[in-house]
Amino acid sequence: MHRASRRVLRRCSGYMLFAALFLAPIRARVQLVQWMDGTENCFGERSLYHNLGYWADGPGTLDAACDALAELMARRADIGEGSRVLDVGCGFGDQDSYWVEHFRPAKLVGTDLMDFKVDLARRRAAERLGREAPEFTTCSATALPFSDNDFDAVLSLEASFHFITRADFFAEARRVLRPGGVLVLAEPAPIDGTQPNRVAEYLQRTVVAVPKENLYGASRYQELLGHKGFADIRVESLRDEVYPHYMRYLGRRLADADIVERVNPLVRAMWRGWVEQFDRAGEVAGQDYLLVSAVAR
Repeated sequence: MHRASRRVLRRCSGYMLFAALFLAPIRARVQLVQWMDGTENCFGERSLYHNLGYWADGPGTLDAACDALAELMARRADIGEGSRVLDVGCGFGDQDSYWVEHFRPAKLVGTDLMDFKVDLARRRAAERLGREAPEFTTCSATALPFSDNDFDAVLSLEASFHFITRADFFAEARRVLRPGGVLVLAEPAPIDGTQPNRVAEYLQRTVVAVPKENLYGASRYQELLGHKGFADIRVESLRDEVYPHYMRYLGRRLADADIVERVNPLVRAMWRGWVEQFDRAGEVAGQDYLLVSAVAR
């Protein structure tokens, strides 16, 4: 098939998936969003990260900013040689290869709900790391196929807001962590104490596929983690180190030829709207970005 024809078909299927987000039940919606978060609809230069990145040290690219966020999470989890690490919601596995290269854990397993992501993560890690590549497996975040006390660290990078539910994931993370093991999350969340905008909340539940049970801010993370068997809970806002830099970067990136060529026009239009809203308001209204860590009791 001609390249242009393939592109048209891909975009048409993207339109249909996008429309289905407004009609499907939440479990189907989460999987539809995962399909839309394919290899075409990402904004990195060489990686397949689908993350916002950490920009405090002035990285020049999204790839570097996403590596910086992975670095921050690994240091918060105290990963090192001998660590047994689980990454839940691993996507295409860029952060997992980064952690293996830079922190040398004894064991690292990445999991994701979607087979196609796991398969590609496995192939890409093998090409990058050979025999040292991490393991990957398909499973639900709320039914992890591992024994109790199996890991020293559980990480989840911009994924747990999709889990049905995040609280159930907290319980599973506590089960597979040894006492003293660390859970670390990095992800967007509503700002504590803000009155939810009904339109924004609707778009979160539909276009972003966030279950309504997961729409809460920092104080609720602390409450739920305490109830699920964690202590030493830290919830840190990275809002100023994430959103302004990412939005300015994306405002430039959306015009690049490779993005125009491969990213679905609806995805580009959605992000363009958010960038323009940020340019007008000077902030991402109502949204925090949290780095969360907790120690298994």
